[in-house]
Amino acid sequence: MKKEDYCTNMMRLVENTDYIFSSLLMEGEKMRVIGGNSIYTFKQQQMNHQPKEIKEVKDEGNTKIKTQKFYNYLEKSNLDIHSLNQINYAYTNAEDFINGKGQNLDAPLLSLNELKNTLSQQENSLTLAPGTKIKLSPYTSPEVYVTVERDSVTISTDKTPLGSAYVDTFNKTVRKMLNVSDSNEIPDLSKLSKEDLAIVKQMQKHHTDAVKGIGGDDEYHLLHTIAESLDNFIRFANEQSPWVAIENHEEVKLGLEMMGIDTNQPFYVNGSKLKFDEDGLVRKVQEG
Repeated sequence: MKKEDYCTNMMRLVENTDYIFSSLLMEGEKMRVIGGNSIYTFKQQQMNHQPKEIKEVKDEGNTKIKTQKFYNYLEKSNLDIHSLNQINYAYTNAEDFINGKGQNLDAPLLSLNELKNTLSQQENSLTLAPGTKIKLSPYTSPEVYVTVERDSVTISTDKTPLGSAYVDTFNKTVRKMLNVSDSNEIPDLSKLSKEDLAIVKQMQKHHTDAVKGIGGDDEYHLLHTIAESLDNFIRFANEQSPWVAIENHEEVKLGLEMMGIDTNQPFYVNGSKLKFDEDGLVRKVQEG
């Protein structure tokens, strides 16, 4: 079905049912509700593996110049003596270097079995492997959890998936109802039966109630950003990624603190010793 036909059917369904299907992925985009009958789309965040110049970042009204700080961070993270001693390949151009350094970013996160020989028994440590589920301390009613999946990090309340986990659950449910086996095909929502429509509307209600329960849209999107940032961070700790994207450091710090880590001192994640430096950037600490 063409995207134009999909959009027409989508709006017709909204008009007929006074309901917004806000979670269906459309060719790399997510849809979400930001008000009663308002819809907007946003591209899924893609991490650029090549360090780019960050000119200005506004933080509570104060303008910070972070370009040099980030390059200093990259140098500390990737060009220390320990790393140089482990170089196995030489790169003759920038493109090959970027591809080589980023080659594990799309791989599954390391399993507990793969990490068993590196895990730390130190205090102020976390193990973040597929299957790990940790409660975030600030949230009590409802409780909110971070779950490490095979290739991503998701958030949920004690009863309702949120963020990408909700999107996946919504899409799988709709595709099953419509007998759509191709995960890339956009289902025709106008073909839902009244019974199926009632089920999907109830899913949306549970999601809306959960978002309200955790503090509304702003808190929801903060948690979603934390989950995406932790995905990048875990790959960094696992040596599946050479660095943490500049826009993710603050959310990583906040997420770790919510999981009980004291970020004012060195800490361990999946056996890697890390710390936040004076610029608020996380980097590895070489032991010995």
